[in-house]
Amino acid sequence: MRAFSIFAVLSTFLQFVLSASPLSDEAGESAPFSENLRHDHAARPSTNSPWDRLVRRQPIAESNLRRAQEKIAKIHGGTPVSEKYNGVRRYPYYVLSVNTRNIFCGGVLIADNAIMTAAHCHEDVAGVVVFEEVLIGIQNLFGVNEYERFGVKKMLQHHQYVKGETDNDYMIIILDGKTSLTPICMACRDQKLERDQSLNIIGFGITEQGILSTQLLETDVKYITNHQCRALYEQWEPGEDDDFYQDWDGPEITNNMLCADSSEEGKDACQGDSGGPLILTGEDPTGKEDVLVGLISWGIGCGTYPGVYARINNRVVWAQRVVKRFGGTLPECKKCGCPNAN
Repeated sequence: MRAFSIFAVLSTFLQFVLSASPLSDEAGESAPFSENLRHDHAARPSTNSPWDRLVRRQPIAESNLRRAQEKIAKIHGGTPVSEKYNGVRRYPYYVLSVNTRNIFCGGVLIADNAIMTAAHCHEDVAGVVVFEEVLIGIQNLFGVNEYERFGVKKMLQHHQYVKGETDNDYMIIILDGKTSLTPICMACRDQKLERDQSLNIIGFGITEQGILSTQLLETDVKYITNHQCRALYEQWEPGEDDDFYQDWDGPEITNNMLCADSSEEGKDACQGDSGGPLILTGEDPTGKEDVLVGLISWGIGCGTYPGVYARINNRVVWAQRVVKRFGGTLPECKKCGCPNAN
């Protein structure tokens, strides 16, 4: 295990975040930012799909953040993990994937050689995002904190994922070595959640102040059924001036997704949280009994409509096969009732 200051890794990126100058579009004028959007229009190529402009919790890039600082639907309720747990490393499996182009995405350690994140994190204005390093167990972007750092050997999107769409939003990143940190247990194929069951989300994404968090934040959200989720999203209507969406039927909630809604309290994920875990937490303060039930994927606004997550139990067998193909070892998960080594 190594102790580093992440400032050296993200120094240019963080300086950009703290910059007060507005983002300009190609014509040199200040670009607008809609409160309905979860992502920056210019962060990735247009495919003329409503998804392309509406719903993604994009990986954070420089272009996202300046625009996000100006105006954004804001989230509430996040608590710094290091403060809440008195310095105990509560989420050792949390991962930050970074590259030299100052783009990063969340993720989660699922084996000693593999992390899982959202497939859309692999997309960018240039067509693809290639992450060069992953930082496992990090809790603070400034100062010195302990985490493990690895290079990326391979990035594998789910074979049914379609660029620009939201279904099958899964990707596995194979590391160039093996970590000593404990991976999270993935949900069983028959995992069941109860309505209003409390789940946790964590990440470094945009806060209620409209800026990137420098500390890993945690908040809780409540599980709702896909039927409830569809009903809530059917109430969404585009603004009067947004002609692009007038003939669109709205988002589709598939069986590969699950939803959590604490919008009345303003709790939600936001830009920069993409790929991070949705967690059914156990009693062990070190996270050994936690279960990964979803990956942060998309939504409309931040804290205004339900968050939509890539459902893990539908793809746990695929993930296990990929990990084993590359010689990885899955965690022993008997305590949480979800043995991953079957």
